Amino acid sequence: MTISLQENLIEFVSAELGVKPSRLSPNTRLNQDLGVDGDDGLEFMSAFSHRFGVNMSAFEASQYFGPEAGPNLFMWFWWSVTRTWPKFAPLTLSDLQASIQAGHWVSEVDIGSNPSFKRDA
Repeated sequence: MTISLQENLIEFVSAELGVKPSRLSPNTRLNQDLGVDGDDGLEFMSAFSHRFGVNMSAFEASQYFGPEAGPNLFMWFWWSVTRTWPKFAPLTLSDLQASIQAGHWVSEVDIGSNPSFKRDA
């Protein structure tokens, strides 16, 4: 019996983050749903790249993860001026799976322009 790519990815995420597989779905967001941020996000993505052989040279962590220590002086200044916290793009298990299939980091733009990548609703 062969484990599907999605099952393999869920097993990896579960083991890396200590999350029960039942909490994970294609739409699970690393930062917003699982609290992965800062250096933890970088370490997770490095392990992901190594485990699945994904070229991450186009990946920009600052789009998805905030600073390690949570809100810092810059973020407080940002909030005092804009009254909003900086928003980070969601990084879902579907994004990870699309990148595994492509062999390199796939951004939202790539996913939107390529009909072979399907997001679960």
